[in-house]
Amino acid sequence: MRYVGIDYGSRRVGIAVSDDVGMMAFPRITLAPGEALAYLEALAKEQQTEFVIGISRDAQGHDNKIQTAIGDFALRLHEITNAVVHEIPEAFTSFEAHGREGKEQLHARKTSAPVGENIDAKAAALLLQRFLDRIH
Repeated sequence: MRYVGIDYGSRRVGIAVSDDVGMMAFPRITLAPGEALAYLEALAKEQQTEFVIGISRDAQGHDNKIQTAIGDFALRLHEITNAVVHEIPEAFTSFEAHGREGKEQLHARKTSAPVGENIDAKAAALLLQRFLDRIH
């Protein structure tokens, strides 16, 4: 069984994969939202796969603006792969992935140095690792 983590964003979708025994998560790739479904469908055809997607809520537990798009993406992913799609809170994964070095303290996405797109895949790996730790 392989697990695939997804950090969905309106501009980029970070994707991470587990090792073969589902114990460790590794960043894989960052894609545009339009490319991500086809990529994930291909992964699901290679091996039995379950997906883990981050849900976006504010501090009060209300859905953020992006959550509707995340829910639609998760539903479409299930429809095209027939795989289980787990939802897990994605709070602070992008911030964690960035760390604080070279960043403005109040905003994880603002940086004084160029940031590679792989940060989204790293956020997906953090999200996936949280899930894997929970199930093991």
